Amino acid sequence: MCKHLFIKVLLIIIFNFNYLIAQQEVIKLDYLLTVSYTPEILNYRNTTLIVSDKFSYYDVDYSPKSKGSLKESYDQILDGQVDKKEYFSEILIDRNQLILKENTFDRRGTKEFLSIQEELPKMSWKIESEINIISGYRCHKAKLKFRGRKYTAYFTNEIPVTIGPWKFNGLPGVIVSIYDETGIYKWELKKIKETQSINEKFKSFNGRSEKFKKVSYKEFDKNLIDAKLKKLRVAKSRTDSRGFTVRHSFSTEQWLEPSNEFRSKTNFSM
Repeated sequence: MCKHLFIKVLLIIIFNFNYLIAQQEVIKLDYLLTVSYTPEILNYRNTTLIVSDKFSYYDVDYSPKSKGSLKESYDQILDGQVDKKEYFSEILIDRNQLILKENTFDRRGTKEFLSIQEELPKMSWKIESEINIISGYRCHKAKLKFRGRKYTAYFTNEIPVTIGPWKFNGLPGVIVSIYDETGIYKWELKKIKETQSINEKFKSFNGRSEKFKKVSYKEFDKNLIDAKLKKLRVAKSRTDSRGFTVRHSFSTEQWLEPSNEFRSKTNFSM
């Protein structure tokens, strides 16, 4: 009986020790996201990526950090003012189950808080021979086509983390710099440090997720486009009733995900 008790206690100690070790293997990466809808205006957003062996957590700080005369984002001007607390995005990835969940406020469409779930997108990177030194790291160049955008990335395998900011994943190392060819979006790694645990981020994310409306990524995209088309129909009916012939349209080309595996169309009009 004592022998079995000893083995049980020993197993608990080993389990807790391994758990603590795993909790220490957490890296915090700070990225600066630059968004530029027009060349004269640069909007800076601090973003954070916390990575463990099981999960990664990414969030965006939407505090005003813009350069230029335009203080609000392009989306806010198009869709009207949105409460600051509703202007946010955070992503949690289960790296074992390959599931991605995003908590966000759908400011373009339904004006609802959503928890959007999808399978972790598979990204077909093309690693090239070019090597650059960026921020002191020896970086390899890679190309990617993903949901309507073409990206160039520089990653280093000096840091063995195979996940990047936002939804980027699949490279054999940390993304140090990545930008899309239109020049609208760019992420740059600014700081790396060890942190303690992802548990608090995980718990708070799930707490918010439970309160939000749950949809698949496919449903989210369809509902968003439908909401935008509804606005076009309302605007068209108003101008038609006044005897005017006006073309109403919108484009997704400046969105972070202009198209996807469910929708290739990016320009809509009526």
